[in-house]
Amino acid sequence: MTKHILKLKLCLFWACFATLFATAQEVPFTPRLIDGNSFVNIKGDYTFLSNSVMNRVFSDGSGVNTPYNDNGSNNSLHVEYVDIDSDPTTFNSSSSTLTLPDCSQIYWAGLYWAGNYDVERDGDHRSRYVSVFTDDSSHFDVTEVKLRVPGSTTYIDLQADNNADPVGEEDAIIVDGFNTLPNDPYVCYKNVTNILRALPDATGEYFVGNVRGTRGATSYGAAGWTLVVIYENPTLPGRYISVFDGYEGVTTQSGNSTADITVSGFNTIPVGPVNARLGVSALEGETSLSGDTFGIISNSSSSFTDISNAANPNNNFFNSTISEDGVNVATRNINSTNAIGFDSDVFNLNNPSNSIIDNGDTSATLRLGTSGDWFASFLVTFAVEIIEPQIVLEKRVEDIGGNDITGMGV
Repeated sequence: MTKHILKLKLCLFWACFATLFATAQEVPFTPRLIDGNSFVNIKGDYTFLSNSVMNRVFSDGSGVNTPYNDNGSNNSLHVEYVDIDSDPTTFNSSSSTLTLPDCSQIYWAGLYWAGNYDVERDGDHRSRYVSVFTDDSSHFDVTEVKLRVPGSTTYIDLQADNNADPVGEEDAIIVDGFNTLPNDPYVCYKNVTNILRALPDATGEYFVGNVRGTRGATSYGAAGWTLVVIYENPTLPGRYISVFDGYEGVTTQSGNSTADITVSGFNTIPVGPVNARLGVSALEGETSLSGDTFGIISNSSSSFTDISNAANPNNNFFNSTISEDGVNVATRNINSTNAIGFDSDVFNLNNPSNSIIDNGDTSATLRLGTSGDWFASFLVTFAVEIIEPQIVLEKRVEDIGGNDITGMGV
C-alpha cells in the first residue's frame, strides 16, 4: 500500500512540474516597437551589444576576469561574477563596443538584462565548490542595473518596473520567475534611446553592471545583457525592423519543445535577392548540449528551415556564444567564446536563391525548438529589405505652347 501511495505522489509531482514548464514559464513574445504597427520602416539597420556577467573560476577562486574558451557549462563549473571596471559601486560589470557606419544617427536603443537568480550563491554541488566562497541564500532586487556610456567615467542608474511611463522612457519587468518558474528567471527592459541620442558620439565602449545571477556550484548560473541599437543611415536600403520580447522556454521534458514568433506587415522587394537580418538572446543554451534549433518559415514556404552560421550550428544554435555574423565578438571585455549559459547572436540570414524568404513575402514565423537541451529566449529581432519608392528629380523646360525645349536656348 505504501509503495502505491509513493508512486502516486511521484506521478502527481511530475505532472505538476510538467504543467509548470508548459504554461507558467511562458510570457508570449510581443512587439516592442510601435510605429503605427509592430515595426519601424527606416533607411538603416540595427546591431547588438551583449555580454555575460558570469564566468568560471579556478580551484583557488581566481581567474574570473580571464576569458573562458572551453566547452564546459554552468552545469559543471563553479561560476562567479565578472567585474572589469574597478568601480566600487558595481559588484559585477562587463562591456561591449559600438561601431556604426559614417553618417549614422541613433533611431532607437533598448537595454535588456536577464538571468537565473534564486540566491546570491549556491553550493549544491560540493565536489566543485571553491572553499574560499561561502553559501549566501539572500535574494536581492533584480530590477536595478547601471549603464556607463562612452566618454563617461560614472554610471547611470536604471530601474525597471511595470508602472506607466512617458513615451521614450519606457521600462518593464518582462518576467520575474522567483520561486514560480524553473531556475528562477527574470528579464527586464529599459528604453535608453534618449541617453544614446544625447551623446556627442554614440560609438565606443558601453559598460553594464549589477546584473544579478546565482553564483557558485549551480546548474543554472547564467546572467547577461543585450543592448539593441537601431540606427538610420541615408546610404543604406530601406528596412522593416521589428523587436519582440517575452519569455519562452522550450524543453522536451514537458512536451513544450517549440515556441513560435510571427512577424508580419512587411513587403519584400519584388525582384532580386531578399536580404534579412536576425537577432536572438537566450538563457541556458549550453556549448556542450546539442539539440536546440532556431527555424524560420515565410508565407511562401512550405516548411521550416533550421538557421545556422559559423558560430551557431543548426543542431546546437543556442550554445553560449555572443557573436555577430558568425564570429565571436572580440570587442567585449571579457570576450569569452563560452558565455556560461548566456547566448546573444545577430547575423544575416543565409537565403540562397530566396529559398527561405522570397520576393513579395509579407510575413515570417521564427521557431525556437529543442530535441535535447532546454533553453529560454527573451529577445528576437528581425529586419528585411523592403520596397521603397525611388525618387528621381528631373528638370524640364517647355515653351508657351507646351513643347519640350529642355537643353535648348530659352
